[in-house]
Amino acid sequence: MKICSGCGQNLSNESFTILRVAKDGRHNFCRECLRERRKSQSNSTRCRPIKRTKDGKRCSGCNEIKTWEQYSDNNESIDGKQNYCLSCMKIYRDHTIGKKTCEKCDKRKSILHFYEARGTQDGRFKWCKACCDTEGKKRDYSKSDSAHYRDYFSIRDDI
Repeated sequence: MKICSGCGQNLSNESFTILRVAKDGRHNFCRECLRERRKSQSNSTRCRPIKRTKDGKRCSGCNEIKTWEQYSDNNESIDGKQNYCLSCMKIYRDHTIGKKTCEKCDKRKSILHFYEARGTQDGRFKWCKACCDTEGKKRDYSKSDSAHYRDYFSIRDDI
Protein backbone atom coordinates (compact mmCIF):
# COMPACT_ATOMS: atom_id res chain seq x y z
CA MET A 1 0.00 0.00 0.00
CA LYS A 2 1.19 3.47 -0.89
CA ILE A 3 -0.20 7.03 -0.83
CA CYS A 4 -0.39 8.82 -4.22
CA SER A 5 1.28 12.24 -4.30
CA GLY A 6 -1.35 13.48 -6.76
CA CYS A 7 -4.73 12.48 -5.39
CA GLY A 8 -3.66 11.54 -1.84
CA GLN A 9 -5.45 8.15 -1.88
CA ASN A 10 -4.00 5.03 -0.26
CA LEU A 11 -3.69 2.54 -3.15
CA SER A 12 -2.12 -0.86 -3.75
CA ASN A 13 1.37 -1.06 -5.30
CA GLU A 14 -0.11 -2.34 -8.58
CA SER A 15 -1.78 1.08 -9.05
CA PHE A 16 1.66 2.68 -9.44
CA THR A 17 3.94 2.30 -12.47
CA ILE A 18 7.40 0.81 -12.08
CA LEU A 19 10.24 3.30 -11.56
CA ARG A 20 13.54 1.54 -10.95
CA VAL A 21 15.37 4.60 -9.57
CA ALA A 22 12.79 5.08 -6.80
CA LYS A 23 13.51 3.60 -3.34
CA ASP A 24 10.46 1.33 -3.42
CA GLY A 25 10.65 0.73 -7.19
CA ARG A 26 7.35 2.51 -7.88
CA HIS A 27 6.35 5.98 -9.09
CA ASN A 28 5.01 8.54 -6.55
CA PHE A 29 1.88 9.17 -8.65
CA CYS A 30 -0.76 6.55 -9.39
CA ARG A 31 -1.38 5.57 -13.01
CA GLU A 32 -4.43 7.83 -13.32
CA CYS A 33 -2.73 10.90 -11.83
CA LEU A 34 0.37 10.27 -13.92
CA ARG A 35 -1.77 10.10 -17.08
CA GLU A 36 -3.47 13.41 -16.22
CA ARG A 37 -0.15 15.02 -15.36
CA ARG A 38 1.40 14.01 -18.68
CA LYS A 39 -1.62 15.32 -20.59
CA SER A 40 -1.43 18.71 -18.88
CA GLN A 41 2.33 18.98 -19.49
CA SER A 42 1.99 18.21 -23.19
CA ASN A 43 -0.68 20.92 -23.56
CA SER A 44 1.29 23.55 -21.64
CA THR A 45 2.47 26.85 -23.10
CA ARG A 46 6.13 25.83 -22.74
CA CYS A 47 6.01 24.20 -26.16
CA ARG A 48 4.48 27.05 -28.08
CA PRO A 49 4.29 26.39 -31.81
CA ILE A 50 6.45 28.48 -34.12
CA LYS A 51 4.29 30.72 -36.25
CA ARG A 52 5.18 30.49 -39.94
CA THR A 53 3.89 32.65 -42.78
CA LYS A 54 4.85 32.87 -46.42
CA ASP A 55 6.88 36.02 -45.64
CA GLY A 56 8.73 34.69 -42.57
CA LYS A 57 8.28 33.22 -39.10
CA ARG A 58 8.34 34.10 -35.40
CA CYS A 59 11.76 34.02 -33.73
CA SER A 60 11.90 31.88 -30.58
CA GLY A 61 14.31 34.35 -28.96
CA CYS A 62 12.87 37.84 -29.49
CA ASN A 63 9.34 36.62 -30.35
CA GLU A 64 9.15 38.89 -33.43
CA ILE A 65 8.03 37.83 -36.89
CA LYS A 66 10.98 38.28 -39.26
CA THR A 67 11.60 37.57 -42.93
CA TRP A 68 13.18 34.30 -44.10
CA GLU A 69 16.44 36.08 -44.96
CA GLN A 70 16.95 36.92 -41.27
CA TYR A 71 17.36 33.21 -40.38
CA SER A 72 20.27 30.81 -40.99
CA ASP A 73 19.72 27.58 -42.90
CA ASN A 74 18.99 24.39 -40.98
CA ASN A 75 18.54 21.18 -42.97
CA GLU A 76 17.01 19.34 -40.02
CA SER A 77 14.17 21.84 -39.56
CA ILE A 78 10.77 21.46 -41.24
CA ASP A 79 11.02 24.84 -42.96
CA GLY A 80 14.79 24.63 -43.55
CA LYS A 81 15.62 27.58 -41.25
CA GLN A 82 16.81 28.02 -37.65
CA ASN A 83 14.26 28.84 -34.93
CA TYR A 84 16.29 31.89 -33.83
CA CYS A 85 16.95 34.93 -36.03
CA LEU A 86 20.51 35.98 -36.87
CA SER A 87 20.59 38.75 -34.26
CA CYS A 88 19.40 36.42 -31.46
CA MET A 89 21.93 33.79 -32.56
CA LYS A 90 24.71 36.40 -32.36
CA ILE A 91 23.68 37.36 -28.82
CA TYR A 92 23.53 33.69 -27.84
CA ARG A 93 26.93 32.95 -29.40
CA ASP A 94 28.60 35.92 -27.67
CA HIS A 95 27.11 34.89 -24.35
CA THR A 96 28.05 31.20 -24.54
CA ILE A 97 31.40 31.48 -26.29
CA GLY A 98 32.62 34.34 -24.17
CA LYS A 99 35.21 37.04 -24.59
CA LYS A 100 38.71 37.60 -23.29
CA THR A 101 41.22 40.47 -23.25
CA CYS A 102 44.62 39.85 -24.83
CA GLU A 103 47.41 40.81 -22.42
CA LYS A 104 49.73 41.87 -25.25
CA CYS A 105 47.54 44.06 -27.50
CA ASP A 106 44.93 44.82 -24.77
CA LYS A 107 41.99 44.18 -27.16
CA ARG A 108 38.83 42.36 -26.12
CA LYS A 109 38.19 39.46 -28.47
CA SER A 110 36.13 36.31 -28.71
CA ILE A 111 37.54 33.22 -27.02
CA LEU A 112 37.82 31.71 -30.50
CA HIS A 113 40.65 34.19 -31.23
CA PHE A 114 42.85 32.52 -28.58
CA TYR A 115 44.77 29.26 -28.92
CA GLU A 116 43.89 26.45 -26.52
CA ALA A 117 46.24 25.85 -23.58
CA ARG A 118 45.66 23.00 -21.15
CA GLY A 119 47.60 24.43 -18.23
CA THR A 120 45.68 27.70 -17.95
CA GLN A 121 42.60 28.40 -15.85
CA ASP A 122 40.26 29.18 -18.77
CA GLY A 123 41.90 26.76 -21.20
CA ARG A 124 43.21 29.53 -23.50
CA PHE A 125 46.53 31.36 -23.98
CA LYS A 126 46.89 34.83 -22.48
CA TRP A 127 47.71 36.33 -25.93
CA CYS A 128 45.41 36.27 -28.94
CA LYS A 129 46.31 34.28 -32.05
CA ALA A 130 47.49 37.37 -33.92
CA CYS A 131 49.89 38.37 -31.13
CA CYS A 132 51.13 34.79 -30.77
CA ASP A 133 51.84 34.58 -34.48
CA THR A 134 53.71 37.91 -34.59
CA GLU A 135 55.67 37.00 -31.47
CA GLY A 136 56.60 33.64 -32.99
CA LYS A 137 58.05 35.42 -36.01
CA LYS A 138 60.10 37.73 -33.74
CA ARG A 139 61.31 34.88 -31.51
CA ASP A 140 64.89 35.13 -30.25
CA TYR A 141 66.39 31.80 -31.22
CA SER A 142 69.50 32.46 -29.15
CA LYS A 143 67.44 31.65 -26.01
CA SER A 144 66.95 28.03 -25.06
CA ASP A 145 63.53 26.50 -25.61
CA SER A 146 62.83 26.29 -21.88
CA ALA A 147 63.68 29.99 -21.40
CA HIS A 148 61.44 30.93 -24.33
CA TYR A 149 58.49 28.93 -22.99
CA ARG A 150 59.08 30.30 -19.49
CA ASP A 151 58.79 33.86 -20.85
CA TYR A 152 55.85 32.97 -23.11
CA PHE A 153 53.75 31.30 -20.45
CA SER A 154 55.01 33.49 -17.57
CA ILE A 155 56.23 30.45 -15.65
CA ARG A 156 58.17 31.38 -12.55
CA ASP A 157 61.13 29.43 -11.28
CA ASP A 158 60.33 30.08 -7.61
CA ILE A 159 57.20 27.92 -7.63
